[in-house]
Amino acid sequence: MNTIAGRVVYKLFAENLFVNSITFHGGTNSITYPWGSNNHLSASNPAKGAEAPDHVALDSLGRILVAQSGPTFTTKSGYSVNLYDLGDMTSVVYPVGGGLEDWSYGCGWDLAKGATLSTCKPYTYALESEFYEKTDHISTAMFLIEMDRSKNPPESSYG
Repeated sequence: MNTIAGRVVYKLFAENLFVNSITFHGGTNSITYPWGSNNHLSASNPAKGAEAPDHVALDSLGRILVAQSGPTFTTKSGYSVNLYDLGDMTSVVYPVGGGLEDWSYGCGWDLAKGATLSTCKPYTYALESEFYEKTDHISTAMFLIEMDRSKNPPESSYG
């Protein structure tokens, strides 16, 4: 938490209860959920994420999101809009280190190697470091929605 942005995000999650959250990206067409970090890979298949403790609930919510996104169709301009792929971030997209989705889901309780958040001792703004103590109540059902296979879809495809 050596940046102002990192500290702001931490304070938002530490002082507020975010039950569900979504981050929007582009590059594929998917709805994914934790785990999606390098420290939570499946022991039997490293290309797949380990099941999160709330896997059944996250997958159930994800199925609702997919159903509500509507059917596959083609726009008048010929642009194809497909159903979203669903699953954990590692299996559907790829694993990342330090992703907001896994952090906001498990920051308060995940004790896996490489996941723990210790008391912050920032090298900048040292007088404020007492405001960044570890908290154990951060846990959000966070989804990553990749909105389009293109990182720059045609404007005609916007809703």
